[in-house]
Amino acid sequence: LAWTFYELSRSPRVLETVCNKLVEVFGTESRPGRFEGQATCARGRELIHRMTYTIAVVKEVLRLHPLARTARMVPLGLRFTVQTPESQTLCDGCMILYNCAIIIQRDGAVFGDSADDFVLERWLGDSGNISTSETGEGYRKYPAQVPDAHPSEGRGLIGQALATIETRVIVPAVARCFNLVKVGLGELELDENGQLVLNEKG
Repeated sequence: LAWTFYELSRSPRVLETVCNKLVEVFGTESRPGRFEGQATCARGRELIHRMTYTIAVVKEVLRLHPLARTARMVPLGLRFTVQTPESQTLCDGCMILYNCAIIIQRDGAVFGDSADDFVLERWLGDSGNISTSETGEGYRKYPAQVPDAHPSEGRGLIGQALATIETRVIVPAVARCFNLVKVGLGELELDENGQLVLNEKG
């Protein structure tokens, strides 16, 4: 949640779109109590599943700022080996395999030049591998065809489902009630007219 609010505070266009999309789903009422009532009513599940833009925000935040870590211990005697990209073979003697999600999920070979950028559009639309942003720049979409391709979410299905539901309720409640503005280090730059100064990627 902290990283989500951080990224939204740095991306006013995304924050505005999140709020507009939520109005389409939940209407204009923004009081937390009213939203909570809608989310927990009989149609709540249907409404929450219509929040595709908000869900894309959360997935992109998890890609950039993975929370979970995972390691696997290889017992002796399994004759398990790992071959590195440099063709070095590592033996199985009590080896611990650690998946570094922050490297995997920012891999330029998978995500292209936008690997380090907050581009939630890669989670929206068709399942093609290359999409085009509003500025016309191409970027890699998430490889949805790969099973379990999002290691930061882990495979604890109950915990994952609960966290996903909580996030889908908390993010809209906060985004609709508060104006998130980045201040201090990394504060957004404004021009003489008070408009945001965009970088070359928009």
